Amino acid sequence: MTSFCLKEASSKNGAKTLQIARLTKPDATSGLGISLEGTVDVEDGKEVRPHHYIRSILPKGPIGLNGVLRSGDELLEVRSIINVSVSNHL
Repeated sequence: MTSFCLKEASSKNGAKTLQIARLTKPDATSGLGISLEGTVDVEDGKEVRPHHYIRSILPKGPIGLNGVLRSGDELLEVRSIINVSVSNHL
């Protein structure tokens, strides 16, 4: 099973870029080998923009083996699901 993870990155000159990690999971029931933490922006007492950050990475998991994503990166999209509209359950 192939998944895509998208993160925003800054270059040395401060320009924003997007990085895509193409991952292959051994099967549909296996994970990506990461733990996540989340925050939510609140405006006028309403949760409006959730953020999903990689807390830790298993070195031998799909994300660890891929090498593109790092602890602290914000996941912007996984499996074509844009994370600004989903909960912390990826």
